[in-house]
Amino acid sequence: MVWDKQDEKGEHAPEEYPAKIIGGNIPPVPLAEGKSNNPLTYSPHGKGNWGGQYSLRGNFLKDMDSLKKAIHRVVHVSKQYEIVPLLVLFLHPNISRDTLTELSVKLNQELGLNYRFKSIQNGISSVLKREDIILTYRVNGVNYYSLNSTIENKIIKEYSEIVSGVNDSREIEEITPEKLVPEAESFLMGVYKDEIIKLLTEDPSKVLTVKYEKVLAFSDKLARLVKYRTKEVMKITFAKALEKVIQELSGDLSDESSHGLKVTFTSEVTHRRLIDIDVSRDLNTLITVEAKIMALSRPLIFYPELVFVCRDCGNEIIRLQDFLVPRIGENKCSACGSKNLFIDTYKSKGKELLVFTLQDLLENLESNEQPQDFQAFTTLNTKKLLSLMGQKVKVTGIVRTKIQLESERATTSEVVLEVINVQETEQRASSRLTKEDIERILNFKEKYSEKEIIDVLIDSIAPSIYANKKDTPELWAIKKSALLALVSPKKLVNGNLRKWINILVIGDKGTGKSRILEDLKRIFHLELVTGGGSTNQVGLIGMAKYDDMTKRWVYRAGALARANGTVLLIDEFDKLKEDDYKALHNAMSVGYYIFNKADLNLEIMSRESIMAMANPLKGVISNQKSLFEQVAFSTTLLDRFDIIIGLRTYESKEVVDKIDEKIWEASQGLIKRQVDDRLLVKYITYAQKIVPTWEDTAKQKLSDFVKELRKYLKENGTFNYSHRLQMSMINISEAIAKLKLKDRVTVEDVHEAIELIKIAVKSWGEDIDFSLLSELSYEFTGEQRRMLDAVEETLEDLRNYYPNGVPRDELVSVLEKKLGSKDAVRKALTLAIKVNLITKISGESYILTRDT
Repeated sequence: MVWDKQDEKGEHAPEEYPAKIIGGNIPPVPLAEGKSNNPLTYSPHGKGNWGGQYSLRGNFLKDMDSLKKAIHRVVHVSKQYEIVPLLVLFLHPNISRDTLTELSVKLNQELGLNYRFKSIQNGISSVLKREDIILTYRVNGVNYYSLNSTIENKIIKEYSEIVSGVNDSREIEEITPEKLVPEAESFLMGVYKDEIIKLLTEDPSKVLTVKYEKVLAFSDKLARLVKYRTKEVMKITFAKALEKVIQELSGDLSDESSHGLKVTFTSEVTHRRLIDIDVSRDLNTLITVEAKIMALSRPLIFYPELVFVCRDCGNEIIRLQDFLVPRIGENKCSACGSKNLFIDTYKSKGKELLVFTLQDLLENLESNEQPQDFQAFTTLNTKKLLSLMGQKVKVTGIVRTKIQLESERATTSEVVLEVINVQETEQRASSRLTKEDIERILNFKEKYSEKEIIDVLIDSIAPSIYANKKDTPELWAIKKSALLALVSPKKLVNGNLRKWINILVIGDKGTGKSRILEDLKRIFHLELVTGGGSTNQVGLIGMAKYDDMTKRWVYRAGALARANGTVLLIDEFDKLKEDDYKALHNAMSVGYYIFNKADLNLEIMSRESIMAMANPLKGVISNQKSLFEQVAFSTTLLDRFDIIIGLRTYESKEVVDKIDEKIWEASQGLIKRQVDDRLLVKYITYAQKIVPTWEDTAKQKLSDFVKELRKYLKENGTFNYSHRLQMSMINISEAIAKLKLKDRVTVEDVHEAIELIKIAVKSWGEDIDFSLLSELSYEFTGEQRRMLDAVEETLEDLRNYYPNGVPRDELVSVLEKKLGSKDAVRKALTLAIKVNLITKISGESYILTRDT
């Protein structure tokens, strides 16, 4: 905003004129150039006084680095050279552009920033356009500039906090880690005595995890040392203190090899999100965040000590290495001057190091925030970390800068997290429920009977979609199945029996499948992927990506890894890639898959429920054939789904009217969930931790039904579940009990599971001849399925003209037009005969097998 000190008549207005318009005091007009206090004579390095008579901000020059950090925290700087004019405007408010330019050039030289004059000019232009931070006013036709008071006050506040922190850091730097060993010993003996004894006698982990909050409660000085000098404290202060404690507890065990205990740290309150990390504040300090591991490298061998050996004289030279800086080498022997050196990897001390990428959890972000990626590295148990790919973890580490050597003269730096502790949080969801949460959940449950509570929960999933057990049983079953998948445990029992529930819906287009998935994704923060062209490059199984930090290939987690421990939602399931289906075979059954690309060969954990939506081959389910004849999925893949539901477009006028009414109400914003989002998530979280046992009568009821269903499916020739049917029914019944918050599975729960499975089986097709079951013993590609469909359609069209069988020549002639070549026709007929789709009768005529 520009204020001109002339009135409306063009005459000079009184001094208070701008102040009256602004509603406050206008900053004083600067002294003219050339006066004795001209700012160009002052220097920030003792050659003058930048903050002298001319500027009221001389005190800020005690620590120019802190001032720069403060400005960076308050003002977004798109180019680094913009910091120069911002510093000048803060130190010298109310100056003209010419003065700003001269002062910026001088400050650039004094601070050794070495920005070009053109860059300084560009920076000034960019800054002066910022009406959100710059106040501009005109005196005698000349514009003068300053930072507005709001920005100035924020900078002053940030500067004070930074300087205070610097003073703390300086005080900490003066402390010798050895001096605090007695204090650390008292702390460990008083707070962690029992845990140390357990580690010595029972716990094989050999790692004592110390909470920062407990250290803080014991000693402020020790806590600050932990926060600002973490690695020294671990290796010296607490290591020596632990030795002394062990000597007191169990005699002379000071030799580390005799007990092998190590100390690491964690915290509950220092941080929660990666997005909140402020490098200017947090660099070289201890933080704890919640995140997911999204990418990782192969374990690398890092040498903290490199031993260089001279081939000529045998002299050994040891050079300490730091992963955060380029490798320190040795060019010539310090004894004889020879350059004939080699690295002795046997004598060098090496350890495994893993580089990985962390990402903020979606549930910890606001709706307008994007998840933050952050590079991390560790020398902790790399095998354990590899098993945590895609999982939620609580990570404690130190914010560092990693220097990269781009060339002989150029370097770049990247902010990374040096991780000292990793804890799984996947199973900790229930611990986040407060007493008030649990009380609210139980009070809500008490309002409904066991039958009512599940219907209330069903109505709260995608409420704009009409789901009624009588009118639209398939939609009702789909929503109920989604709830069962959410509460089912994501673990294996007895080594290879999964407890999670997988669901497949094969349905007509426009029946609400995608809307259900989108609603589940939004409420429960689930992974949702789409088959076909809209799937991102990482996809379902992940990808290999070249990492500039390690100069190696790293694995970037796909949806299967990211969804580990939850429910993975897949839309357009019929359009996935062949590699995706192969990975799903293992993941859906035993909870992991193998990623083998580039130079990576990893076993990726993927214990999650799959809820997949697929379209039939022709987009609409035909009532003239079995549901499984209308998809190209292999029986081995279908067998891994516990619940398979066919969803057809409803045709009853009464039902269609109810569906349309629901859509209308949703469009007007008239539909509300019976259970609000927050309570629904907490209810499911509470239900997940319940582990129900079985009543004997319920066991018998389930066993009897499984036998009957297997017999029915075998006699009717439809898709036949394998031995997994028994386990599926057990998991479904237990999940139903969990949804009711029950600790016992009763006959009523088994009845509900049977009801759900009957709705699913009935949706496969009524009064259909299932004699084509033999097809399902083969795994068809999309091309093979297309051939079989062409043969079947052609015979159906021609059988009215040839009731005693379609002549081969006629059949080949029509098929050639559909398939494009005689060779394709030959392959199609050979395949159709092999899978018993068609039968050759008298002469050279063919008929559909089901018509024989």
